[in-house]
Amino acid sequence: MIRTQKVRLYPNRHMRKVLGRLCDYRRYCWNEGLATWNDMYDLYTIDSSSPHPSTYLVRNELVANKADWQYALSARTLQLA
Repeated sequence: MIRTQKVRLYPNRHMRKVLGRLCDYRRYCWNEGLATWNDMYDLYTIDSSSPHPSTYLVRNELVANKADWQYALSARTLQLA
């Protein structure tokens, strides 16, 4: 049996700002991950000795190449995107 819980949030102005920033950052991380995946896949199709791209390889690449401003935001957001 699957139970579903609904949670209603009543964020104040400050929390709306923080949630908006995290949503924007998650979108940025998703786009960066997609670009990294495409680059890895292109390299894999050209050179078969390079590893096949996987979720873990892309995640590790994004974590290794974080910019300075990304350290102020949640690392978990980057890993989950």
